[in-house]
Amino acid sequence: MRRDKYKSCRSSKSTLKALARFANPVPPSGERPRVLLAEDDEAVRCMLLAWLEAWGYSVVTAENGEIAWKILMQEESPELLIVDWMMPGIDGVELCRRVRQVESKSYRYILLITGRNNKEDVACALESGADDYLAKPFDVVDLRSRLTVATRILSVQDDLIKARDRLRDQATVDGLTGVWNRAAFLDLFRGELDRAARTRTMTGLLMLDLDHFKKVNDTYGHAAGDAVLKETATRLRGALRSYDFLGRYGGEEFFIALPNASRSQLCEIAERVRHSVVTEPVLYGNIEIAISLSIGAVEVMPSERSALEAIAIADVGLYHAKNAGRNCTVCCQRSWQELLQSKDSNLAFCQECELEQVKQCIVSVPGHSPKRSIEVSEPWIMYPSMGEVDSRKVIGA
Repeated sequence: MRRDKYKSCRSSKSTLKALARFANPVPPSGERPRVLLAEDDEAVRCMLLAWLEAWGYSVVTAENGEIAWKILMQEESPELLIVDWMMPGIDGVELCRRVRQVESKSYRYILLITGRNNKEDVACALESGADDYLAKPFDVVDLRSRLTVATRILSVQDDLIKARDRLRDQATVDGLTGVWNRAAFLDLFRGELDRAARTRTMTGLLMLDLDHFKKVNDTYGHAAGDAVLKETATRLRGALRSYDFLGRYGGEEFFIALPNASRSQLCEIAERVRHSVVTEPVLYGNIEIAISLSIGAVEVMPSERSALEAIAIADVGLYHAKNAGRNCTVCCQRSWQELLQSKDSNLAFCQECELEQVKQCIVSVPGHSPKRSIEVSEPWIMYPSMGEVDSRKVIGA
C-alpha cells in the first residue's frame, strides 16, 4: 500500500513540475536559499515539493513540527521555511516562536500556510514570528510570488552579512599581513590576561622588530618591503602554537601573545620564531632578501600588570636586543616594581643595564643546548651570544 502511494506521489510529482514550469517558466534569478518544507499532509507536501524543485530550490522535507525542529537545530540548516500551521507535536505557530527565540548566524524567513484566514489568525501568525502568511487553498502563482519576495529579502540579508564581515575584518585585521591589528590584538591580550588571572597561569609576550627594514625599502622598493612583511607574518604564524595569537604593532613591528607559557616555553618559542624568519631569505621575484629579527620577551605573572605595562616591558627587552647587535632575543628578568616605578621613559630603564652585563646573560645560542639555566639572577637573558650570532650578511632594518 505504501509503495503504491509512493508511486502515485512520484507520478503526480512529475506532472506538478510540468505545471509549475508552465505557470512561470522563467526561474528566479540569482542563488536560491535552501528550503525547509514542514507539512504533515502527504499530498500537499508532494505538491509543494514538486513546485519548489521545478523552480530550482533545494528542499528538505519534514512530516511534522518535531522533525522540522530537529533539522533547524543542525549546522547550516535551511534559511527559508515553509511551515503548515496544523501539525502534530509542534504546530507551525509554536515552531515560529521557537525559531525566533534561538540565536542564529543568519535570519530565517518563515512562510506560514494554513486553512485559517480570518484577521485574528493572521495576526496570531505574524505575532508568533512568521514573515508572511498564505491561506489555503492557494495556487502556484500565489506561492511563487511570496517565494520571490522571500528570496529577495534573504539575498539582501546575505549581502548585509557579507558587508558586515568585511567591515569587521577591516576593523580587526591588518590589511597587508592578515594578522590582528593593534587594537584587536590589545583587546585579545587584555582578555587573555583576565583569563590568566582567574586560572593563575603565566602569559608570555613577545615584541618583534625586523632588523634594518628601512634598507629593504631603500634598496628594493616598498613593494619588496610589503612582500617581506607578508612573508614574515606567514612564517611567524607557522612557528606558533594553535592558541597563540599574532598582531602587527605597526610598520615592521609585530607582537605575539603566548597563553599559559612558562619562562622556558617563552624563551623556546621566541627562539623558534626568530629562527623561522632568519633561516631562509625572502624571495621577491628573482631577488633573495635576507632578513633577521630582534625580539623582546616578557613573562606576565597572573594579575600582576596591565596589557600596556607588559608591552612596555617587552619593549625594553627589544631595545636591548637592538642595542646588543640585533638578530637575538632578550628576555626581561627585572622585577615589575623596579622597571615601572620610575617616572622617566622606558628607555631610561635600559641604561641601567650596561651592554657588557647584557652580553653576560647568555642562555643559549642557535643550534646548541643552553649554556646556563634559565633560572638566573641577572636582570636579562639573551639569545644567542653575540659572538655566535648568524654571521650571514643581512639586509633588513
